[in-house]
This record gives sequence, C-alpha cells and structure tokens, in this order.
Amino acid sequence: MTVSPGPELALTCTNTQTPTVSHSTVIKPRDRRFAVAAGLATLIVPDHGSQPMFHISYLALAVALLIAVLVPETPQYLASKGRYEEAFETARKVFPAVAATTDVTYPAAYFAIGGTGRGGQFRALWSARYRQATVLISLLYLVLQFVVYALDFWMVTLLVGHGLSLTHSYSYAIEQALAATAGGFVLGWILDRMDKRITLAVAFAAGGLCLVCFGLTSAPVALNALVGALIIGGQNVAHTLVMGTYGVDTRATGLGWALGIGRLGGLLGPLIGGYLLALHLPFPVYFIIFAVPAVLCSLTVLALRASRSRQDRPHQTLQLEH
Repeated sequence: MTVSPGPELALTCTNTQTPTVSHSTVIKPRDRRFAVAAGLATLIVPDHGSQPMFHISYLALAVALLIAVLVPETPQYLASKGRYEEAFETARKVFPAVAATTDVTYPAAYFAIGGTGRGGQFRALWSARYRQATVLISLLYLVLQFVVYALDFWMVTLLVGHGLSLTHSYSYAIEQALAATAGGFVLGWILDRMDKRITLAVAFAAGGLCLVCFGLTSAPVALNALVGALIIGGQNVAHTLVMGTYGVDTRATGLGWALGIGRLGGLLGPLIGGYLLALHLPFPVYFIIFAVPAVLCSLTVLALRASRSRQDRPHQTLQLEH
C-alpha cells in the first residue's frame, strides 16, 4: 500500500528537477523496472522459487536511503516554506543558468508558489480553477487503469482459451510489456515536441483500434505489440498531463488523487474481466469490450485539452488588453 504509488509520486520530484522540454522523455525510463523484474523472475523462479525475489526487493530500501541522502529537496518546496536561499542554491546546482538570477525581488513569484495554505492542497483540486480538470483526470485514470489491468490479468487466459499453448500465450504478455517500454520512450519523445493531449488522444484511440483488430484476426504479434506500446506505454507518460495541469503546490496531491482513482479502475478491470470470461463470449467480443475504455481515454484527453484551452483564454485576453 505504501510502496505501490511511490515511483509515481516520485515523478513530482523528477518533474521539478528536469527541463520542461524533457519531462515526458525523462519520466518514461522508470518503466524499464517491469522488464528487469520479468527477466529476473524468468532466471530465478524456475530453479529457486519466488522467495529470492522478495529478498532482492530489499535492495529498494537501500536505494531509497541513498535517494533521501543524495537527492536535494525541490526548489519549489523549499520556497513554499520560505527557505528562499536554500531554494536558489538548489536551483543553481540543478540549473546552472539560475546563477545569473540570484537577485530576485519576489522569490515566491519566481518559484510559482501559489500559497494554498496548510491542508489546502486537496481543496484546491476542487476549486473553480481545477475542478473540471480534476474530474476529467479522475475519469482518465479510472478507465485507463481498467483496460491496462484487465489486459494484464486476462490476456494469457483468453489466448489459452483461443487455442494457443500456455508458453505461446505468455510470450504475448512478455512482448506486450517490452513493447510498452519501447513505445513509452517513443511517446515520451513525441510528447516533448508536440501537443501532449493530441498525441495521447491519438495513441489511446489507435490502441483501442488495435485491440479490436487483434480480436477479429488471428491474434497477430504486431497488433499485440502496438497495444502494449500505445495503451500500456501511454499510461505512464500520461502522468505529464497531471504535471502540466496543476501548480507546483498541488501537483503531488493531484497525482496522488489520480493514482488513487486509478487503483479503483485497476480493481474493476480484473473483476469485470473475470465475470465476462465466465459468460464464455466469442473471442473477438472481449477485445471489443476492452477497446471501449481505451477510446474513452482518448475522448477524455481531448476534453481535458478543451478545458485547458478555456482556462487559459481569460489569461491570454488579459495579456492582450495590457
């Protein structure tokens, strides 16, 4: 419960200590942990059982301690606590160009500190400024985690029921995970150079189409890889939407809320998938059903883009008047 959201929430630190133009690309390498874990499990579990995997996981505690000691606190957090000298010192270490801007009259404005107040971050998510975006982001994470976990839990079972061997079916799951890592890198690179919301909307819609085609054809390897790259690979770069929606003082709270709602989708996906399997539906129907939330992800991202445009319009109008 405490470990699961840790890597995602750590993204808020990564986000504030990397250049804006590289946020999506930098975030994506975290997904390699799944490929590494799968590789270790393949090498260790058949001969030694699963217990050694738990012992290996203890290394994460040592890494966490090193991070706590070596990685500096984010400048925005330090500034929010009024520790401006430390904030500028940290900023100069991470971004050397800041050395030329030491003398700032309004440091709070420089670090974009909004001042939500103690305990006000969660309330800020539902303020007039963020309310619509919070609803849309919640829906996005709900349906996105639904389809990701439904595929993760039931893909092998569906393929075995379709006539593939267990070994062959697992090869599809491994291919999907590897494609998700590669696809995430590509999507992250594109997101840093194009409109993030349009790119993700196209990726999720295309992933849903690939799911439908996967079910209607003889489960081709290429379509399976595209599903992994576009849907599963897109789920983590989707975190950049949260980073770009909320201010620094509410960013971690916003991501934590989205991840919590996403866990609900992660529970519903396998549960509803299990009920569907009990109905013994035709093979293509399962993937058509799983494609629906992928398309909903696309529509939600587009709605989030429209919401952001309306939010920015008054500020643009004000600038033009001045």
